[in-house]
Amino acid sequence: MSSGHMAGLQNSKQFQKAEMKLQSKKQKQAQDMVDKHGMGDTIYRDSHGKRSEHHDHENTNKGTKEQQQQELNMGLKQKQQQQKLKEEYEYLQASTFAR
Repeated sequence: MSSGHMAGLQNSKQFQKAEMKLQSKKQKQAQDMVDKHGMGDTIYRDSHGKRSEHHDHENTNKGTKEQQQQELNMGLKQKQQQQKLKEEYEYLQASTFAR
């Protein structure tokens, strides 16, 4: 079979033995690959899928700038609703949920 198991009827002990053998084989192959090639580095990509070299500082600054712009674009009503939801959430956290 494509999974590596035997075809046909098997009892649980036979299946478990075959499964353990397959798992150990996969683990050994993975470890051999790591030993041969190393773990490799993480590749960071931008929103267009291109590799990005400056992933740490740019992304954090961009996130804060976007947050600031989003706050500036909010209207008074939206800010009031957000504050009300925050207060409601804090109240629910402080209260008990006894039924």
